[in-house]
Amino acid sequence: MDQLRGQPAQEPDVYDARQWAVLAQQCERDEKTFVLESMFLQNAVMPAFIDGADVDAVARISDKILGQAAPARPFLVYLRPADIAAAVARVHLARGPEAKERNVTFVENSPWARRRGLRGPAAVAALYQAWEAFVDTLYDRYPFGRVMVTDPQRDWPAALARIGAAIRP
Repeated sequence: MDQLRGQPAQEPDVYDARQWAVLAQQCERDEKTFVLESMFLQNAVMPAFIDGADVDAVARISDKILGQAAPARPFLVYLRPADIAAAVARVHLARGPEAKERNVTFVENSPWARRRGLRGPAAVAALYQAWEAFVDTLYDRYPFGRVMVTDPQRDWPAALARIGAAIRP
């Protein structure tokens, strides 16, 4: 499903970058603030990484999305855990055993984990550790306003204050 345009995807499992242009037009026209949790990096760019695309191909996906969204000059708020393995364990505990099993099975069966022979929750943590290292590259290249907040759950009021200050310089 093309979440931003509210239309079925033209090709199943293929991300349509045009939806970001539609969102940029809405932002310009309506002067509204849109908060899209995980839509850009995790849901739009990371699937190619998981599927084993080389880093240049993954970066091109990010660049294509940014080109589509550029008129809105989207501000990126990136929430990062300091201890990725602990964060994965917290999420699995909070979401329950069925969600944990789905997540572990998905990662174990991904080209990224299969090539590395990774299994179990450790495979999920290893994937996110590798992803975070790549996110550093994408984050450094990000052409618009941005802020990275590490472990915001430890002090949400302080994290939100930092985000607000970054958005309103």
